[in-house]
Amino acid sequence: IVGLAALSIISLFLFFTANAARQAESKKFERIKTELRQENDSLAKKYTSSQQQKRDLEEKYNSVQKDLERTLREREEFRQKYELASKEKEDLIEKMKKVSPQGTGPSVSAALGEDAYWANVLKEKANLEVQLRGLQEQLHALKIKVDEAEKDRQDLALEVNALNQAKMDLERQVN
Repeated sequence: IVGLAALSIISLFLFFTANAARQAESKKFERIKTELRQENDSLAKKYTSSQQQKRDLEEKYNSVQKDLERTLREREEFRQKYELASKEKEDLIEKMKKVSPQGTGPSVSAALGEDAYWANVLKEKANLEVQLRGLQEQLHALKIKVDEAEKDRQDLALEVNALNQAKMDLERQVN
């Protein structure tokens, strides 16, 4: 009987010890499970945030692309205007070379008066030079805008690539 009582006490001791160990492992399991859920929720939020950032950057990138295209079109228009103004200037220079102030027949200079004619030619030349300078300045400003837009486009492309990499990393972590 004493042996049976000792065996019962030892069995109860082992049962309570095993039960306490099982409860401790169960609590540890629940704690780890809770931590993993929290980490999973955190990663899901980061993933959603990264997705939104990616969409925002793609929109910004598309906007910069449109601005770049518009700026390139404007630059081309100004270049065409510049070429037209240059051609008109060359045509006026050719006309001025053809007109001789010492002509003997009736000419435009005789009708307007020689001084008035040359004053008009010089005035037109000055106006064309001012227009030419203005077009050159606009062309230069557009070149600067194009360079800035290209730099912004490259920066955005790098940022989109970085976000894509971060997204892939987050997806790997989530999976």
